Amino acid sequence: MSFILPRSVNFGRKGLTTVAWSINGGSSWFTSGVSESPVNSGIYKASITFPDGFSGKLDWKTGEGDATERYAAEDITPNGGASILDEIASDVSGFGVASASIVSGVIQDAAPEARSFVIALDDNADVPAGNNFVGLWLCFTSGDLAPAKQAITDYRRLTTKTAYIKVAVAFPSAPANGDQISII
Repeated sequence: MSFILPRSVNFGRKGLTTVAWSINGGSSWFTSGVSESPVNSGIYKASITFPDGFSGKLDWKTGEGDATERYAAEDITPNGGASILDEIASDVSGFGVASASIVSGVIQDAAPEARSFVIALDDNADVPAGNNFVGLWLCFTSGDLAPAKQAITDYRRLTTKTAYIKVAVAFPSAPANGDQISII
């Protein structure tokens, strides 16, 4: 018996009509049933039917077909549950980087600490107000700390592009200014 799971991905890019998903390793991509919700949020969702006994990855792509294309993948467990997004690839050549990104950015802090620092988001995303990042994971995708990740426990918006982040457990060392991160 098949099962249906509502799934979502946050590419942080508003108004895309080309977001697609695949459960067969990318040999077939589907855009039907994908919607942006809330409108102009950069968050896309679909109710996806999985075959009985399915165990594998749900793949997503922005469908832009150029150098800005983004991919994400999510493990789907055999009992129908799903884990947190666990892969990101910002390179159209394949799924090779560390984690599935909700938003990406860099460390932008004159004196970052191992447990708290300021981040600046990429141009295609604004820092949300409120505690939207608390409970999510911050993952380093470049620098000495890659691919380490920790849960975000405190978050303060500083500007539309920057935020103060504190994680649950200190990283082994402070990150370097310019180290790339993803929030998953």
